[in-house]
Amino acid sequence: MKQINGLSGAVLKHVALITMVFDHVNKVVIFPLFITENPSMLAVIISEVFGVLGRFAFPLFCFLLVEGFCHTRSRVRYLRNLLFFAAVSEIPFDLFVGGEFFVVWQQNVFFTLAIGFAVIWLLDVFKEKTKYWGLLAVPTVIAGCLVAMVAETDYSFYGVLVITLLYLLRSRPLVASVVAFIPLLKTPWALPAFLATNFYNGERGRQWKWFNYWFYPVHLLLLGIFRLIYNV
Repeated sequence: MKQINGLSGAVLKHVALITMVFDHVNKVVIFPLFITENPSMLAVIISEVFGVLGRFAFPLFCFLLVEGFCHTRSRVRYLRNLLFFAAVSEIPFDLFVGGEFFVVWQQNVFFTLAIGFAVIWLLDVFKEKTKYWGLLAVPTVIAGCLVAMVAETDYSFYGVLVITLLYLLRSRPLVASVVAFIPLLKTPWALPAFLATNFYNGERGRQWKWFNYWFYPVHLLLLGIFRLIYNV
């Protein structure tokens, strides 16, 4: 039953974007400039708060990806957009994480989201084609996790597992939010974000689609330039 009150997809997306910025600003600006040398108590507190809030972003993005998968009019177009922005975001991401134009040891989160999307798409096809789809699900999920590990994507196979669990348990939101948290146990502050998805009201809300897509590479590029200028 769809709730009348609650949080729309747009609200959850805005929270995810804002908390993502907190996390990234903390990593590139606050921590290296104000914590590494002669940290003040205020700087430490701000860094800790930003770090905690930053853990909210990824669970929300995964949840919204699953919802988008279930409601999109074109899964092909959705996956194409994920892969396009994965490619567009790679240089900004490399500047952000390493201060270089080409970093081989980690790929941006759009790749993780794209792999997770492909995995749940395959699972959905299997569910439609055969009652024994569960036998195909295990190797499919393992393959997706291996791709994420080999490619060294942000959140690696943990991210693929989160997306898969949110999809498989979508009909039981509270269970999904708790079980999907298990792969991220090392980041306990992700749990509030998972629990917040239970307040989702099933409404898309007012979406700024292309702003949401472009926000990721653009803000990473700005932070990457900042890292280059200040050598942090």
